[in-house]
Formats: sequence, C-alpha cells, structure tokens
Amino acid sequence: MSEITFSVVVPLYNKAAYIKRALASVYSQTLYPKELIIIDDFSTDNSFHVAEQYIKSKQQSHPSIAVRTIRNERNMGPGAARNRGLNVATSDFVLFLDADDEYQPKLLCNISKLAVQGKAKVVIFGYHRRPEDRLMPNPDCLLNSGSLPHWLSPFDSHACELNQPLGFVNDRHYPVGPGSNVAVHRDMIRTIRYDESAHVYEGIDFWFRVIRHAAHKQGKIYYLIKAFHTVYSVPESLIRKPLQFCDIEHPVILKRYRNSTDPHERQLHNRIAKAWFENTLQRLSRRTAKLRFVWRYKTYLWLAYRQ
Repeated sequence: MSEITFSVVVPLYNKAAYIKRALASVYSQTLYPKELIIIDDFSTDNSFHVAEQYIKSKQQSHPSIAVRTIRNERNMGPGAARNRGLNVATSDFVLFLDADDEYQPKLLCNISKLAVQGKAKVVIFGYHRRPEDRLMPNPDCLLNSGSLPHWLSPFDSHACELNQPLGFVNDRHYPVGPGSNVAVHRDMIRTIRYDESAHVYEGIDFWFRVIRHAAHKQGKIYYLIKAFHTVYSVPESLIRKPLQFCDIEHPVILKRYRNSTDPHERQLHNRIAKAWFENTLQRLSRRTAKLRFVWRYKTYLWLAYRQ
C-alpha cells in the first residue's frame, strides 16, 4: 500500500503571537504532511507576514512539504476559511490546526498507522488543554482501566474503534470537535462542508455530520486516547472574548436541531445548549445583560444546571 498523505489546513486570523508555534509543530512531525495550507481570513495584524517568514525559513530543510497560502479579501469567518482549505486539499487525509494550538510530533505517524492497519476513515485524537492542564479524554478512562464506555472497543495500546460511532455525543469525557481534534479521509467529506453562517460551535456541528456520514458509509472510525494535540485557551478566542448583549449569537446548530426527533441530534443539541448558555452567561459583564439573557433563553436553564 502506498504511503498515506496528509493535508494540514491552518485557518489564520489575528494570531501573530501564536502562529509560529503552530507551524513549528507541523514541521516537527515524524511523518511530514504532503501539504500545508494556510487560509488567512483577512487578518488585521501581521499574522500572515509572521507565517510567511517562518515558512520561508523552513523551505530548504523541508522541501517535501508543499505550502499553499490563500488570503481572503474580507473576513469570512472560521467555517468559510476551513471550507476554502477543504476545497483545495489534495491528500488522502485532511486535518485542521487552529493557529493558536499545536500538534505533538507523532500525531500524523499514529494516524497513518490506523489508516494502514485499521483502514481508518476518521481518526479522533485526544488533547491537552492549557493552561488548565486538563487532559481529554479523562486519564481515568485509559485503555487498561476497564472503564471504557460501551461505544468504544480497544484496538491497540493507543487507540479504540468506535463500534457505535455517535456514542460520543452524550459522553463529555470523549470530546469530538473542540480544537479540531479530528482527521478525515477525503472520501468522507466530498459533500460535507462547514456551515459558513455559524461562528460558534461550527466545528462540533461539522464533525458530528462527518462521523454520521462515515458511519452510514461503514467507514472505520477510531479514537486515539493519548493527547497528541495541545489546545490553548487564549483571550483572543471567539468563545472567550467579553460580550455585550447585542453581540450574543444564538448558535446555528441549536436552531437546526431544536425540533429534531433524532435521539443523537437531540443529545447534541442539549449538550451544546448547556455549554453555550454557561459560556455566554460568564462572558457577559453587566448584571442587567445577564438577566436579559437568562430571560430570553430561559428554555435552556434546565440544561445548564442539571447534573
């Protein structure tokens, strides 16, 4: 079998302080990607210049990595930037790296092994959230602990197969989507794209649809338990910036699945509703804004405070 190839897509918007760290983690892989695609979403700082200069410094020592840079003529949002990357990617597998995060050196090598030995079509990987110093999945749920959820089956010492692919939806210990912690074979996303109207939780929504489609096509899906990805909580993140009441965005994913009778869509809706309600309430600084928010979205109260 020929070597598995990878396209790493990096959406970039005003992350000049972090982009070198992210790119360095791509060039440090023990298995190099075939291509690195940077989508600059009309940055207003010098993010793109920093990225360009760093890539130039690496071109001679890493000639096998083809680099493509695309600059949007206006800010189009995270979903649109990722879609542009998907549309031009040419490798077997595509994965995303947020410009303020980083990969661990053996990530692509481990995904390649699962693609060859396990015929993987989708690979989810654990991550380390900093500065909270939190490992996801929970380290108490290691392969040899006997506490794996019923929807996972051990494959080897590092990975599990999803025998019930949508089982993750209602299991907070095994997140899928945050930090773009998923790699997917292009065969699974020929007709699936990010919802460009969404600016929050668009990744969770996208990967839910990808995994559901892969399951329908009987594609093999795996979860790499070890944290091969570091996700940083930075103040510039869209879901961490302080909010005014007029800036509140009701997530598209909640509107889409609000009246669904599908059990997995309902579970996803409830999980996102809880996360969004709590996050928004925390980011609103004024007491009057908090009260207005709670009153307008009071239907989510029971989700936010249930155990």
